[in-house]
Amino acid sequence: LILLDRDIDLSVMFAHSWTYQALVHDLLDMEDNRVSFDLNVKKTGSIKHCVFDLDRDMDWFWDENSGFSFPTVASDISDKTKAQNDKENIGDGELSTQLIHEALSSVTENQESRRILGLHSEILTALLDIINERGINNIFCLEEDLITKARIGSTVKEVISLIESGPGTPEDKLRLYLVMYVTHRKYLEGDEKLFEEKLQEIGADLRPLLYLEELTSFQENHLARTTSQDTDNSSITQGMYSLFNKAVDGVKRYLPKQKDYYVTRIVDAIMEIKSGLGVDEYLYLDPKFPPSQTPRKTTPFKEGVVFMVGGGNYSEFQNLKEYANKEADSSVIGVEKNIIYGATELVNGNAFLEQLAELAELSTKP
Repeated sequence: LILLDRDIDLSVMFAHSWTYQALVHDLLDMEDNRVSFDLNVKKTGSIKHCVFDLDRDMDWFWDENSGFSFPTVASDISDKTKAQNDKENIGDGELSTQLIHEALSSVTENQESRRILGLHSEILTALLDIINERGINNIFCLEEDLITKARIGSTVKEVISLIESGPGTPEDKLRLYLVMYVTHRKYLEGDEKLFEEKLQEIGADLRPLLYLEELTSFQENHLARTTSQDTDNSSITQGMYSLFNKAVDGVKRYLPKQKDYYVTRIVDAIMEIKSGLGVDEYLYLDPKFPPSQTPRKTTPFKEGVVFMVGGGNYSEFQNLKEYANKEADSSVIGVEKNIIYGATELVNGNAFLEQLAELAELSTKP
């Protein structure tokens, strides 16, 4: 069991997502696996309110694709829809008794598959509309650069330009800046005021930033008192299908970079008995021993439970899942890792901003 505090890596909580499940949770209204949203039906010009329950045990498409990137899922549903249509088309030629019997016996299965493909087509269409309207693809790419690169160079100018005149809500742009703030704050010295002014001009609520500044100041003061410890603190329908296929081509080139999040790297260090990332300074507890006498395990762990105190999200969960699968594939002896991820609650980026705003209010009260 690995217990971690949320402030060990805040960037993942602000960053926008690009995998299917994480996108649904971030951009649509999803709670307890139920998603609800308004869909703009372009053929009729009407608005359709949709409510779907997404259950891995009952929904084979969700089970197969929830962890894949948006372009991959979009391509897969196009392929599955074409295959479903081909399967249901029994042709115009002479029909044999056996062919008719097989078609009738599979009608229930075909109807269920069409229902599932239909609901995910609507979800993906709603996501695509939001992605295009708010420029989520561009924001995502900038955040990927900020998180994965040691030096950000011209990215700072790109972030300023996007905040000033790019698409996206004030919350989207604030989240982008906060990713840069928590990953590359040293490059922002002297520019913080400029970013704050630009964010204020577009109506962004800066209370989450104020709380982060207080948290950073506290951590720096704490670090100054413990400088003798050398630890690594780097954080780091057919007509609708046709319309959907044409629209999604514009975002297919945006594929996420393969990377391990900071929490995933910590989990890897602990489970594989590696040094670095400060894990040697972690408190190890075993109910069979007194706290000060707990021996360290010398062989790698095959199973682990990672629990985040202070909130988690589907991006972090998916990253740990990919790590476990990658380790199983690369293992010479075929030892699979089983990692369970938990958190006090699963929150998307905007909900996390609201929580930080509330904390900022509480910190200013006498």
